[in-house]
Amino acid sequence: MIIHPPRISEDKDGLLVAARVDFERQGLNVPDELWYRFPSEYIDYVSEGIDGFLVALLPSAMALGENITVEAPVSQRLAFGLRDYQNIQNAWWPDEFNMVDIEYRDFRKPDGVKPKAVGSSFSGGVDAFYTLWQHLARNEEIPSAQITHCLMINGFDKDTDLNKAGWFQKMYDRYAHHLKGLGVELLTVMNNLRFFRVPLIKPQGLSHSHAAPLAASALIMGRLWNRFYIPGSSSYESLMPEGSHPMSDHLLSTEELSVVHDGANASRTEKIEQVSRFSEAREYLRVCIGKPIFNVQSGVIENCCRCTKCVETMIALELLDVLHESPTFPRPLSRERIWNASMRRWRYHENLQLARRLGRRDVMIDLRYWSMLERQRERQRAET
Repeated sequence: MIIHPPRISEDKDGLLVAARVDFERQGLNVPDELWYRFPSEYIDYVSEGIDGFLVALLPSAMALGENITVEAPVSQRLAFGLRDYQNIQNAWWPDEFNMVDIEYRDFRKPDGVKPKAVGSSFSGGVDAFYTLWQHLARNEEIPSAQITHCLMINGFDKDTDLNKAGWFQKMYDRYAHHLKGLGVELLTVMNNLRFFRVPLIKPQGLSHSHAAPLAASALIMGRLWNRFYIPGSSSYESLMPEGSHPMSDHLLSTEELSVVHDGANASRTEKIEQVSRFSEAREYLRVCIGKPIFNVQSGVIENCCRCTKCVETMIALELLDVLHESPTFPRPLSRERIWNASMRRWRYHENLQLARRLGRRDVMIDLRYWSMLERQRERQRAET
């Protein structure tokens, strides 16, 4: 794989930052260029460097087993960090990610000017809201750690709306208004990275490498912030190999921008408990596996209330007695919905622990009944 120097241009749709990508393997169904598109007013934020493109494409190169040649100067700190980043990915998932050589034509020298803004990836989910809440100026006593901007990314996962159907813009409009009231500016970036990931990386590998696209988008906007949080989904007590992990995320940093894995100090239910006290989060919380559902009359972004993540979250909100105050979950949590949920075992144990602590015997009974049914379902699956 050869990553060519990026170019920045402007047209009627805004700023375009693009780099041509050549693969050694022939016949791959991928674009000729990886591009990132921004509103024109972001021109002072966009980096001219290649660091973000290297981070974005590294998982695809590792999945293919193709060495990389980088045709523009790279951060020395990033180049050093990518050695261990590869080692970790390969050690955890050797069938998904191969070790590859990276040939650097040159290393760039830091200019000594560090941006001052602090950013965080933002999706509207529990982890994103927890990180935002923890590092708002009202809660974060260290000024250099206080979040000033959040970033929503359109182009690498289920939130992709490259055809501009309008739902990503609707989602942005709602969250931007909300975050502005908290003193935080919401930024967006559109990219076509999905078309370099989905055809080349195994399905499980997409989730096992999802920190790279988040960090890459931050690096493409490297002239804005000096710290960028990636909200994690597991606590230190339950950490397992994951696509975003405190052992690996920081290795995607440069001299100017520190990438920080955040939120491992709390379990999922502890995060929900904190976020549930945040009335604005209850009004906008989005955890659904599917695409956003917009209620035209109320203007609320609704969750489906049926998928795994919805039910797990609704159980915790019900235990905390705030589910009825959460308009993004418009459907009731019935006992049958709990019994038939595709719940994950560790989320079951977290919710059971919360139910026990709060003395909710009714929910404890339903959760234990789910566990019994799930064992039966597992036996049936094993027999077929």
